[in-house]
Amino acid sequence: MGLSNRSHGSGCPARSVLFLDIDGVLHSRDVAFALDDLKIPIDHLLNAGLLVHRHLLWEVLQAFPKVEVVVHSAWRWTHSRSELTDLLGPAGARLIGVTPKELHREASVLAWMAYRRISPTQVVVLDDQPELFRALTSRLVVSDPGLGMSKPSVLAALRNALSQVSSAGDANGSA
Repeated sequence: MGLSNRSHGSGCPARSVLFLDIDGVLHSRDVAFALDDLKIPIDHLLNAGLLVHRHLLWEVLQAFPKVEVVVHSAWRWTHSRSELTDLLGPAGARLIGVTPKELHREASVLAWMAYRRISPTQVVVLDDQPELFRALTSRLVVSDPGLGMSKPSVLAALRNALSQVSSAGDANGSA
């Protein structure tokens, strides 16, 4: 199974993890286009209206230095972890892996969590499709498919959720 991870392979719990979708989060789902293995330079993607909210992701993450990122987006099917790191801009430094490519959305997140022994109290899932989640609905921050994470209520919900997982991590002695 493709359970890529940078620093927690020995079963040590991660500090806190943000599972990140891309379409409908880092840009409007309306501007997404077929990513059938095309490799487009980042500046072209930005000019096309994609990844325009990656700076917002970084702004939020800066307040939570112990939060790491795992991509569960369909982009993991067409882009390597290294490419995803570059595509995320400064937030890419927090990327520790991607969920299993052979599983979809929630199943891939749950598999990654199980393999890494990550508790639901340690995770936040940022996605624009809540209908794809059942077991993790209490961990879900729903972005606006049209506005992505730029909607103020989404940013506030994300900050609140990350604050909760960061506090839980500190209480559990995670460093």
